[in-house]
Amino acid sequence: MKLILCLFLLPFTCAAQLFQVDSKPFHLTQVSLPINYFPFYHGVQIIEVDYYAQSLEQGALNDLMYPRGGSSYHDAMLYDRPNGYLVRNHKGEIIANYGVPNLQNLKLSSPDSCVIKTHLDHLNSTRHPGLHDNQNVRKNQNGYGYRISRIFATERQTDLPERVTSLYGIMDTLGNIVIPMDHESIDYAHEEYLVQRATQLFSNLDIQPNRNGSSQKMDKTQHKPYGIYDSAFQLTMPGSDVYLKRISKNRYAALSQGCVTFMDRFGNLLHENNYYSIYDTNVSDLLIYNEYKNGESLHGLISRQLEEVTPPIFTSISPIQNGFMVRDQEKRNGYLNKQGKQLVPFELEAVSIDYRRDGFILFTQYLDVPNGKMLHSGLIDSTGNVVLPAEYWIILNFQGEIASVKTSNKWGLVNRSGEALCPLIYDAIGAYHRNFIEVTKNGKHGLLDRSGKIILEPDFTYVLWIDSIIHCGNDQSENFIYDLRSGERYKHSFGKLFPQKNGLSFYKKNDKFGLVNTHGKLMIPAQFDKVYEFRNNRALVVLNDQFGLLNEHGKIVQAIKYESYSYDNDGNYILK
Repeated sequence: MKLILCLFLLPFTCAAQLFQVDSKPFHLTQVSLPINYFPFYHGVQIIEVDYYAQSLEQGALNDLMYPRGGSSYHDAMLYDRPNGYLVRNHKGEIIANYGVPNLQNLKLSSPDSCVIKTHLDHLNSTRHPGLHDNQNVRKNQNGYGYRISRIFATERQTDLPERVTSLYGIMDTLGNIVIPMDHESIDYAHEEYLVQRATQLFSNLDIQPNRNGSSQKMDKTQHKPYGIYDSAFQLTMPGSDVYLKRISKNRYAALSQGCVTFMDRFGNLLHENNYYSIYDTNVSDLLIYNEYKNGESLHGLISRQLEEVTPPIFTSISPIQNGFMVRDQEKRNGYLNKQGKQLVPFELEAVSIDYRRDGFILFTQYLDVPNGKMLHSGLIDSTGNVVLPAEYWIILNFQGEIASVKTSNKWGLVNRSGEALCPLIYDAIGAYHRNFIEVTKNGKHGLLDRSGKIILEPDFTYVLWIDSIIHCGNDQSENFIYDLRSGERYKHSFGKLFPQKNGLSFYKKNDKFGLVNTHGKLMIPAQFDKVYEFRNNRALVVLNDQFGLLNEHGKIVQAIKYESYSYDNDGNYILK
């Protein structure tokens, strides 16, 4: 196959100027550019200059996250600048240059010494993962070809380089331009290329040179803005004046004002309905379509296989997290999941609907109360079952298998099936800890376990715990230690303790600190000015601004004589 070079110069015939590749400086001398050499086929070799990889090396990703001013490297990644490509012969002569500026500064290996990377390995490789959009393998972005580009400007723009346009094409693995560099955009997916041509190139052009240098009459349908190529680079849809939108493999929508028709890549009609408009959504693979019936705008959902998922019965469809908010002709709200199944029926007459991060749908209704109406909340699960009717003032998110609910100013617990784990009798429910949940009733504190069972009746002025050791006190100045493993309760007279992870506790008396064991027995009288938590069974104690270490038996293991402290890599205290 002969190398196609004439297309590179084609735009000169339409009163336009192709900028020289070295007219825009690119600081190639700052870093050695990543270069890929591909095998020789039919006497030519493709060389790729990887500007995107260079962008990452030059800190472009950091520029993108924390902008500090534009740069060529930043732009190469931010605007997905195509890599540059060269084509050379066995003598090392460059016979085609697509987007490589300052070629004279580029150091290339000789044809007989370069390290070869096969086309297949390259096309199956992952592009540098600087941006999420560029984490696909290369052939998923451009097919079995290479995206090439050139700079174009009309004569009136030649004095304004910043007003130039980048035009794109595709080069195959033999170095042939199989999709000309005449396109404002090339969108590849499902083994098909949807292209948008730069129509200003062809505004006055009827005659165009072909491969052998002779002239031929061009098909003007190929000058229309939109076209489609297949994976073998054959032009299956020569041209369309109407905007084409890819729906799925071999399915496209032609979008004109107030009219949508569906066709395959050859232009054959696929769908008998002509919609007024269609819209993509960011929450589902479904499309929203719009029809006018009896003068009213109605909406529905259609799959990318062009099957109607819902009829056009909704006055509005709004994508929200994991589904769609819908409204009917009676202005009632509903909710559809990502597959188009209605989970919140209109009959509920929900005032608001919210998909929560715990996977439930919260809906609200107005209910009659003695002084009028009040908004109440209910829950629906992902299958559409009402788990909790709209009887609650507040329903918090589930944490594991339990959630706090409130009504009539009282709190309780429910599980994911909507079953009550405890009655709604508490004034407050605290955070969910690994073992216990603190509850408050009439200003007193108690504990529940995660099944809702009462561990400690809410009769205490304070409750503290570490694992299975619970500390509490009441209004009678009685203080207790509960050991749930043994079932024993120990009364002590040291007031509110400061429990430690090893079961011991510090206590405070007359601004001094001492130590108590797990049974509430005195280990060390109150004598320290300050104490710090036990770390690996060593506690830091302070007396007269000097530091020492105490072990779990209440013994001073490092004398109280050090002036400062720090930590080692394991978190142990180090005295200095």
